[in-house]
Amino acid sequence: MQSTLFDTEIYPCVYFRKNGLSGTVSVFASGKLISLGTITIDEAFYDIQLVITKLREAELIQPTPIKPKIQNIVVKINFGYCIDLDHLKTNLSLEEYKPGGFGGIHWRPKNISGVILFFTSGKGIFNTKRMKNIETLKKFFNKKIQDGSIRRI
Repeated sequence: MQSTLFDTEIYPCVYFRKNGLSGTVSVFASGKLISLGTITIDEAFYDIQLVITKLREAELIQPTPIKPKIQNIVVKINFGYCIDLDHLKTNLSLEEYKPGGFGGIHWRPKNISGVILFFTSGKGIFNTKRMKNIETLKKFFNKKIQDGSIRRI
């Protein structure tokens, strides 16, 4: 099939890209599909449905109902400026910052379900399972920027 990548030495699945997809869909031999790189949940579900349709048209799978389930949401963070990780570590009471090793901060906030990675560049990643945590995180960061807990370098 066009727009697919298959190399079991890289990863044991087939990747579908392009052809109307917003992101990438991984299809595993177990029958599981994973949507990556979409912006909205609707895009993710649409991409999965489109790949299922292509697989059915190619007679690779039987028609079967699907029940998409959100497992993981990854949010990119960009403060737009470099941040002082030492200052951040002190103000957020972080224990996992090792400047000589990882080069970033790995943090599990107590009041927000998920994990955040911060980098000096001012960029980061927030990994969660619930959409409501994204709004909570935005409010949290706005407060921390205003109170000086997150500061430029």
